[in-house]
Amino acid sequence: MEESQGNNNLVMDVLYRAFPNRSEEQLIAFALLYTGMRWGKDCRFGEVPNDETGLPMKTCRTNEAYWQYVHWLADYLHTFREEPNHEQYGLCRYVERMIPEDAVQLIAMNAAFYQEYTEPIESWIEEGRPFAEYSEDMRHIIDDADEYDEEAEQELYEQVRREMAEDRQYCHGVSHADVAYRIPLSIALQNEPSRKNRVRLVDRFFMIYDEYLLK
Repeated sequence: MEESQGNNNLVMDVLYRAFPNRSEEQLIAFALLYTGMRWGKDCRFGEVPNDETGLPMKTCRTNEAYWQYVHWLADYLHTFREEPNHEQYGLCRYVERMIPEDAVQLIAMNAAFYQEYTEPIESWIEEGRPFAEYSEDMRHIIDDADEYDEEAEQELYEQVRREMAEDRQYCHGVSHADVAYRIPLSIALQNEPSRKNRVRLVDRFFMIYDEYLLK
């Protein structure tokens, strides 16, 4: 317990230096993220604009398409109002207390960390393989079997399965990283009156997401 408390204090000390003039309330979500917390997806909202040919812009293959999508999303999120699902309720409460730049960074980092962690699970599910096989494989990978929490891992496995089904239903073929985190992003942007700043914040989200996904 004392070691855990010490680690938490160390993380907060680092965050205070990295984010000066922020309160503990504004930084606690970053601390949770760095100590292993991950907020899952919400794939209920897959709306996208049409491209120049009139087809849904499910991906951005050019720089021009990227900026078209960023500008559209900045406007879309500014007026988007929905209640978060269970997985993102806590994330949204933290985002409400943060300045937009920090909130967007938090959401982008979490999106990248969660995607990196769950991609192997998605592969197992896509192959139609049961959790028991996945769990057995994990036991061989983890050095200390005593640290493996099978119950928690099974809950995550089923959560990812639900998210994948939801994605197929509402966001089929849409590859944009924002679609799974639109509610927290909308909270971060809704109080920003400047469209120019909203565009900048949306671009910031994608840049940070790409940066952390590639680390």
